[in-house]
Formats: sequence, structure tokens, C-alpha cells
Amino acid sequence: METTRHFAAMWVVADETECLTFLPDIVAVEAHLSEREQAEVGQFTLWQQRSLGEEGAIDRGPFPIFLGPRQTHRMHLDLQWEGKIAAMTFLDASGSEFRILAESPVAVTDETRRNLSGGEHTPLGLEYCLFKPRAFEIARQYLPVQNIASEIRFTFFP
Repeated sequence: METTRHFAAMWVVADETECLTFLPDIVAVEAHLSEREQAEVGQFTLWQQRSLGEEGAIDRGPFPIFLGPRQTHRMHLDLQWEGKIAAMTFLDASGSEFRILAESPVAVTDETRRNLSGGEHTPLGLEYCLFKPRAFEIARQYLPVQNIASEIRFTFFP
């Protein structure tokens, strides 16, 4: 007998090793975020896997066996950190990026900026280097409402 897993509104976190953690709700996501904060170096990429019946889901037509299950993914945020420095990007439903700006200048090495650049060829701009505790605080503010707090400054990339 084949077992089917239903992923309606399942939260998924990928870490720096590309290990996936499946979480049932925001409370579990918040707990996982707190655990990950203890790591010296890390990544917390969060998305939501949604079933067909939910808003924004993709209809795979009459042939789901060939096209995969009727679901879609909604990216929410990517948080990377090294030592006391972090970089954070939020994504909306259309894939636009909102890169969080530092509230004040942070002293950071070029090596750390390269490591936090998200795979870019150039080091992360100093304006995007946040203190790690503040980045985690911003993530915690976002999770319950799934919206960036109004006082947070960011650069928008459509």
C-alpha cells in the first residue's frame, strides 16, 4: 500500500548543509529558529509548501502523476550568519526580494562579507550586514504576521 503525505501549509527550513526540516506550524518554526540561533555559523531558509486548495497553489492539470503533486512553494526568508554578523532577505509571493538594511554601521571583515553574500561573486554590501541578535529579532517579528515590521528598512529588488 502506498502512503501519501499531505503537506498543506507545511513549513520547511533548509540549513547551511541543505538539510531540510519539516515543521507543522509557526510555533514549531519559532522553536527551531531559537535552536539554530545558538550556532556560530548557519543559514535558515524558510518556505511554506502549500497544497492545491490554498491560495496561490498551482494546478498541475489532469496528469499529476507525470507533473508531480498539486502543490507550490512560497518562499519567506533567508537568514545567514557568521559569528556576530548576519544577512537577511525576505521574499514575497511573486519572488521579489527585500534585503534588510543595517540600522547602524557594523565592523565586518571582507571574508565574512564574502561568506554572507549568498553565492554572489562580490562580498555582501556593508549596508546589509546586521548584528546577528537583531536579525533573529526581525525574523521573530515577521513569523506571526508574515509581514516585515514597518520600522524595518530594506532595499527592494523586483
